[in-house]
Amino acid sequence: VGMGERRVLNARAMPYNAVTWWAYGLAFEVRAKTSPVLITALETCAVSRYGDGSRPIECTVHICEGPLDLRLSQRHAWIEAGRGFLTHRQASRIELANSVQVRPDVSHCIYIATDHVGSGKGVAFGAPMPVGVSSENSDLQIFAGHFSTRFDDFSDGGWYPFNGKLEYNMAQGT
Repeated sequence: VGMGERRVLNARAMPYNAVTWWAYGLAFEVRAKTSPVLITALETCAVSRYGDGSRPIECTVHICEGPLDLRLSQRHAWIEAGRGFLTHRQASRIELANSVQVRPDVSHCIYIATDHVGSGKGVAFGAPMPVGVSSENSDLQIFAGHFSTRFDDFSDGGWYPFNGKLEYNMAQGT
């Protein structure tokens, strides 16, 4: 599978310096529309109760194939896709160790989480919204997801949108 030109789905509905929602982690679903894509990186930010000047927060990005509602309870289905740092209310880019192919007929889930439970710091996301698509372009759709207080404890009420960017390439030769 070759790589085409770099593209970005900007799902940032709120400026990073103004985001008010955060938690240990956020899991959300992505779907390619008509052609396979290779997700290579994501951008978002952290929020820390300690404010500006706090240290960047370590985070891990996990991925899995399948719909979010089935995968939240299946911790063994998730694999680590990347590691990095999120900065308080500033754009922070996490490059994936290996690009993740998302085909039009198969949902994929992305889970970005800090490495510290109960620390007063976390991954930023948007305000609650109705279930469904939270952002899209001609290639990809992002669906609102669930926040977590640890890897095996996800919210089960409201739906929360990813607030950031997904970088990807169109898959070539598939």
